[in-house]
Amino acid sequence: MNNYKLCFVIAQKYNRNYISYIQYYIDNIQKFYPGSLCIIVDNNSRDVNDIIIKLKEYKNVIIISNETKCKFELGAYKVGISYLITNNLIDKYDYTIFSQDTFVLINKFNFDELRQQNITACSLINTNPGQYVEQLDTVESQIILKKINLIGSEKKISLCYANSFILHNSKIEEFLNITKDNILLVKEESVISERYQGAILYYLNGYKNNGITNHNNLTYDPCFIDPFNCINKEYFIKIGQFKTEIT
Repeated sequence: MNNYKLCFVIAQKYNRNYISYIQYYIDNIQKFYPGSLCIIVDNNSRDVNDIIIKLKEYKNVIIISNETKCKFELGAYKVGISYLITNNLIDKYDYTIFSQDTFVLINKFNFDELRQQNITACSLINTNPGQYVEQLDTVESQIILKKINLIGSEKKISLCYANSFILHNSKIEEFLNITKDNILLVKEESVISERYQGAILYYLNGYKNNGITNHNNLTYDPCFIDPFNCINKEYFIKIGQFKTEIT
């Protein structure tokens, strides 16, 4: 029996090709973790009513719109966190999972493993430290690194793959405070945010990189896969890539 409670914040830019996948994601959350809260934050999709209609009968599913200047995953996550704060919900959930709408759950993960290892912040997929840090020298990344005292530590940091990660409830407000001034408008800024969010997770996790799946052990192409025909043992899989500020 689970002795932890979960919240899922899902950053959505709706595409009709993916409607069956986000419903599949929600179905699996409710199957594996009954009672979990799902907050879908829509980044101003043109046909968001399709999702609202599809999910209207689901319990514990909230759909809100990101009306802030910051878009993509980070903008949606900040809106989701603000919702949790406003409604005094942060302490109700042990861990919150932040993910793209194209990064879906296919198998159950025991989140007690994170608590047992005292992991407070981690990516869904862990990469080698220093492997994808070429954009940590951007202005945006250096501002973040300076905030968290990690200038010069770039080679110690792992990528926050697909901007998807997990935070213990004790770290959520700190994450928001670190990123509150960052504004993402175009895809390139989202790519850069994978780098500095990796640094933030490293910092919030006591200067350790962790992930529930190791990138080197993946048994599939991590960018494109059909979840309905997937027999892999990973917990989350990526079903699409290269969504931009237009698509």
